[in-house]
Amino acid sequence: MALKPPQDIGTIVAERELTLTTEQGERKVFLRLSQPFLETAGEGHPFWRCWLQFEGIGPTSAVHPVAGVDSLQTIVLGLDLARKLLAHEAKKAGGTISAYDDLDIISPSAKLLDFYGEAAGEALKAVRQAESELRAASDPGLRRLHAEMRRLVEKYGDK
Repeated sequence: MALKPPQDIGTIVAERELTLTTEQGERKVFLRLSQPFLETAGEGHPFWRCWLQFEGIGPTSAVHPVAGVDSLQTIVLGLDLARKLLAHEAKKAGGTISAYDDLDIISPSAKLLDFYGEAAGEALKAVRQAESELRAASDPGLRRLHAEMRRLVEKYGDK
């Protein structure tokens, strides 16, 4: 039997205003998570549930059930589901979804992590190049610098 979403998702514990951008322009979309609650129906083990709601992306407000082993996992899974479903729904609407000028609607820090990863890769490339050029140096100070750069290349070169 399919679970029928409620008309009212109850107490909202998290909400984010997003922007859907299409060729027709921009419009507001709301992402909401309800307060998790313990579900004890049936003969199975109890589990936690919350409701994930999107408003403004389609013709009606969409509500999706989310379940987890505890309230925290339920919220984390709800956010992960939101990231995936909103990207899909935005594509169906012919646009993109963003929050705070970032396409990652849940954790803008992911963009920062990508930046740090790219910067570290560029820095390692520069260290490799300098290490290669210092390999033939005869000055003792430059030889020590070469040895330190060689150590860094060996430690991080294949990561």
